[in-house]
Amino acid sequence: MRETVKGAPMKVKRTEGDLATLVQQVRAQLKKIAITDKTRVDEMFLRYNSNRTGAIDALNMRILCRRL
Repeated sequence: MRETVKGAPMKVKRTEGDLATLVQQVRAQLKKIAITDKTRVDEMFLRYNSNRTGAIDALNMRILCRRL
């Protein structure tokens, strides 16, 4: 059995539908903390879409998840 090295790249086998599952899980967490208002969700998105590409990069997604 190999040990994982902290900070080393992970080898994750992705399957079809992973993104949809992630989106569903994030939405569920937002509902749990009562963030269901579209305006508030848009404000959160804009805060973490710092480079204004229309997407949240991996680093900002990690920050967002930690704060939830």
